[in-house]
Amino acid sequence: MTEEIRALIFIFAIVTGPIYLFLRFSSSQNLKKETKGWIIVWCCTTVLAFLSPNFWIYAAFLFVGLNYYAGPNPIQRICLFFVLLPSLPAATIAIPGFGLINYLFSIGHHHVLILSLLVPLILKKSNGITINRSVNFMLLLYFALLFIVFLRDQTITEVLRNSTVLVITMLIPFFAISKTVKTLEDFKKIMFAILFGILVQATIGIAETLKSWHLYNGVVLSLGVDWGFGGYLGRNNLLRASGALGHPIALGYICVIGLAMIMQFYDKKKRSAVKLYWLFVAILTGGLVATLSRGPWVGAALAILAYILSGQKALNKLVKLGMAGLVALVILSATPTGQSFIDLIPFVSSDEESHAASTISYRQRLMEQSWIVIKRNPIFGTADFLDTPEMESMRQGEGIIDIVNTYLSVALETGLVGLSIFLSIFLIPLARLYKMLPKLKGNIELNDWLIKNRVLMAMIVGVMFTIFTASSIGVIPIYYWSMLGLACAFVKAARTELLKQIMMKNNEQMPLKHTPATHHQTY
Repeated sequence: MTEEIRALIFIFAIVTGPIYLFLRFSSSQNLKKETKGWIIVWCCTTVLAFLSPNFWIYAAFLFVGLNYYAGPNPIQRICLFFVLLPSLPAATIAIPGFGLINYLFSIGHHHVLILSLLVPLILKKSNGITINRSVNFMLLLYFALLFIVFLRDQTITEVLRNSTVLVITMLIPFFAISKTVKTLEDFKKIMFAILFGILVQATIGIAETLKSWHLYNGVVLSLGVDWGFGGYLGRNNLLRASGALGHPIALGYICVIGLAMIMQFYDKKKRSAVKLYWLFVAILTGGLVATLSRGPWVGAALAILAYILSGQKALNKLVKLGMAGLVALVILSATPTGQSFIDLIPFVSSDEESHAASTISYRQRLMEQSWIVIKRNPIFGTADFLDTPEMESMRQGEGIIDIVNTYLSVALETGLVGLSIFLSIFLIPLARLYKMLPKLKGNIELNDWLIKNRVLMAMIVGVMFTIFTASSIGVIPIYYWSMLGLACAFVKAARTELLKQIMMKNNEQMPLKHTPATHHQTY
């Protein structure tokens, strides 16, 4: 039995229970029918990938199958996109060229999803693309800047190739989602789909660490795609889980998003659902811990903190959360394994020569050396920043210079101008969500909108910190462009709903016009 077949059997063995329970949980959200469909598509896609003899057969069946199943339903297309995005490695293979062109560009599972599910939404006529014009402008400006930056040291063929990939992975997800999602029910379905896709990978991540086995390496080889990830990374004698994401930080990153998403589905009135809710929180937390990646740990903590602070009785909830954290630390410190996890918490380990301390030291040095390089070309950065003596001093034992900070990478390549534009694409939606909080809190009929507003704020906060500790590899950028598109769509929809509520109240409070009585006189 080949490795990919053994891995496929093991994957289905470990996810069957959580998927069944998630289906039960979906009943409490009135999404059981949709969830059944997602489960079927996830299972079929996974089996297809593991059994296909090469990538092209897999991609052809996936493209046709998804278009047939999703049909003309735009929300179904977005839900399937998020269900399947983390389900398989973001490995790629070159599309063969012709004539003087060796290849067109590299394509992978994530590109097929975008081309089959989201491109039709872009082509569909709608006036929704004009919403959030400032964010749209900044995103297009950032794309234009990257295009110009590519021209500095690349051939025209390379510029067109890289620009095409950016259109597929950046512009299409953002605009397809931001122009399509409009109702509260749409947001609920999409966020539930996001949660499902991430929950499955969190389950697999826990199993990988316990089993010390990366389950998706075999399928990468059988499909004949190039991954560049999937190596066995350890920390404190434990395997760092990565699931289908390829790198532990990438798995931790989506677990941060999952923990933010699940907070809106807590309903204490439904007791059976509450038990399942906490079980899924535990699975997401377990998947996050299994990555042994401290950056996502802090990102998740900040996301939860942002959600609590944006709600009522924040101080009381923070005290309870702090007490629960202290109890957990005391329990963990009582065992050698638990102490190993505690030593991984940033700035907690007292051993200055530990791996935890050394990685923090590396990140500090990376920021210092990068700032020296940025100051030489502060406006638009430089194309050869990796060749500078400062960056060369950061070369590690593996022979690579690992820029484990998305913001530094942006600043080095596009300067402070590019960094400012990049940050604005995150901060504008975040500021608008924050500005909308008091208005939503003032109307009890908009409580569901308020909760989703808080969730999206928490998600953006968690993502922004996590990419501070990670480079934008694999599906990381696809997720944050898609999430920002979802946030922009929410801002537009919530504003529309607020205006409706205001108009309804004004109509209710408007006094009735009394017509003067007509006096009839008889002669």
